[in-house]
Amino acid sequence: MRNVLLSCVFLGAAAASAQPIDWRFDIEGLPADSTFLIGLVNGPDGLYGLPNTYGLGVQLYDSSADEWQQLTYPLEGFSPTRALAVGPSGDLWVGVDRGLRHSTDGGRTWIRRGPDDAFNVVAILSPSHIVAGGARSEVGAYSSRDGGETWSRVSDALGFQQMEALESGTLLGVGSGGISRSTDGGATWRPVLAGRVTSVAEGAEGVLLAANQGVGGDPTRAGLYRSVDDGATWQLAALPQTPVTRVVLGDGGATVVVADGAVLVSTDLDTWTTVFDLDEDVVAFDAAADASGRVHLATPDGVLAASAPYSSWSLNRTGQRGVPDVRGVAVAEGTVFSVVQGWLFRRGAGEPTWGAVPGLVPTVVNVVEGPAASVYVGTAAGVLRSVNGGETWDLAGFEGDSVSVVAALPGGRVFAQGGPTDSGGYRTSGGPDDEPGPVVEFENPFYLSVAATPDGGAVACVRSDTYEGLWSSRDGGGTWSPFGPPLPCGGVAVSDDGSTVYTTRSPSFGVVASDDGGRTWRVLVENAALYRRGRDGTLLAGYLDFPTIDVVWSRDDGATWTRTSRPGPRLKYGTWGMTTDGDGDLYVATSHGLMRGAPTSAVSDDRRAPALTFSLNGPHPNPVRDRAAFRLETTGPTTASLDVFDTLGRRVASFGPRRFDGGVHSIVVDISALPPGLYLYRLSSTVGVAVRPGVVVR
Repeated sequence: MRNVLLSCVFLGAAAASAQPIDWRFDIEGLPADSTFLIGLVNGPDGLYGLPNTYGLGVQLYDSSADEWQQLTYPLEGFSPTRALAVGPSGDLWVGVDRGLRHSTDGGRTWIRRGPDDAFNVVAILSPSHIVAGGARSEVGAYSSRDGGETWSRVSDALGFQQMEALESGTLLGVGSGGISRSTDGGATWRPVLAGRVTSVAEGAEGVLLAANQGVGGDPTRAGLYRSVDDGATWQLAALPQTPVTRVVLGDGGATVVVADGAVLVSTDLDTWTTVFDLDEDVVAFDAAADASGRVHLATPDGVLAASAPYSSWSLNRTGQRGVPDVRGVAVAEGTVFSVVQGWLFRRGAGEPTWGAVPGLVPTVVNVVEGPAASVYVGTAAGVLRSVNGGETWDLAGFEGDSVSVVAALPGGRVFAQGGPTDSGGYRTSGGPDDEPGPVVEFENPFYLSVAATPDGGAVACVRSDTYEGLWSSRDGGGTWSPFGPPLPCGGVAVSDDGSTVYTTRSPSFGVVASDDGGRTWRVLVENAALYRRGRDGTLLAGYLDFPTIDVVWSRDDGATWTRTSRPGPRLKYGTWGMTTDGDGDLYVATSHGLMRGAPTSAVSDDRRAPALTFSLNGPHPNPVRDRAAFRLETTGPTTASLDVFDTLGRRVASFGPRRFDGGVHSIVVDISALPPGLYLYRLSSTVGVAVRPGVVVR
């Protein structure tokens, strides 16, 4: 290998403009990872639940249907802590692994608040006065007196597992060391009860109850404690020397506790009745009563619930709404493929749900788009290829090896990672009968990205212990030569005519392009990492806003870039792929589900065709009883779908997607099964998005 002594030249710079995206989960029919609620809190709109993983947003209990409804998209890709608080006006506050999230619209959108640290306790003293504490004792307590706009550190060591704001304005910090009390907004704290306290309940006339498991494993101080002076002093009230883990005040003066592996109920704190025996390994993460007095216990198996007199308990598993860990996404001829839990799933154009691809055992590692309409999957037994939308598959190389696919070229050569350890991790194969060999003769390559060129060649970014840079091939990946001077690089893409090569400049991230064989590079967008180039020519990248990533894309060969505006999917590392379909939608595979996004307006510049326009009239009639009609007028072809949402943001009816030519069209939606009320009709198309209100009467 020859040494290249030239230096790379970087020219220009560009910024990414923000654009709202209509993001939604595209996971119907995909298997979900197990999840459960770890936090429960009552609010003016009902009982709220916080799941244990970052795949879900806040949930709201629907008492009329006895089920939990998901309110939000993921909390910007962050893993939630146990901090969940609801203000008198319905404001939601959630502590996550980096800062706080605040919602003023019932959890539909979120604003990032507070210092960039892990907060596991949050209390609302008033709509403007918020106090939050860190998951680690060194974080301390922070306070905001302007609704979360600005924050100041008010105390040092904290380390509580729970923080309660009493009606009097007093704060109680609860944790393994007992209860501490603050009357000055968290600036100073005084210990008031020793022990391992895990739950506090506030009742009528300021009576407080605390569940105490004892001191350091010694049950001597265990039991149920009571305070009648705003938490200043505490006395043992019931269940002496019994480790109590949860306490909640129910209807009719009933006190419900979890103690000694059972649920106990009392109306006088003297006589206790066991109403439910828990399994030995079941933990009640939290407990709360809703406005009707129905008591809920959050457990790993679901949410246990009972109404007064609390003698009959039921397990509600609808609170367990996990999301799939999607390991890749690809599109071919309108069919979308994704990998979840080792299975390959597909969803055809216009199909509402995903289905597992038959004939493939659950050992699929990843999926990538190949030449033309082909799709390649890496499995535990080699690389498979399909050219008919996943109906049939044939072996494409690496028979018997567990590999993930890196790229597939038009000539049949496949690049993969895995197999024998002495290969350095990356190998190439020309077909099923070809013995896999090294990509390029490098020592210990640890990164490889490959893109095909229109003349049958390829460009690759190779990073190894001895070399980092781009290489090119004119024979479909058989032989390679350096592409310009050495360049720390990342993802690679090539323009349709082969004149421009795109990559990520590292370690100072940015998407760059070269039109002269890699001798000079121009910066297209700063602070971004290139993922790939979609089948429709869209350049897809991640905009690095540590520790998360926004989606940023260009549909004009990098001349202009558009960044997802908040509250987009805000992805963590663990983004396993991005792609686009023929209708302009973006697909992003993440560890918290597959996100599908439709830009709300087209990105355009002078070199593109005039932007299409559309108008939507309706619904007619309004109010309506059974069928709502809309008039769609568009200046060019578009694919559109119309969804109906209730006031909680739930999709309750759908039409399409369907392709329309330019002109005037009629869309009719059957809403005869919907109950009376106010609804929103949202038309999503490749041209734009329109929302219209409507009333259903009976």
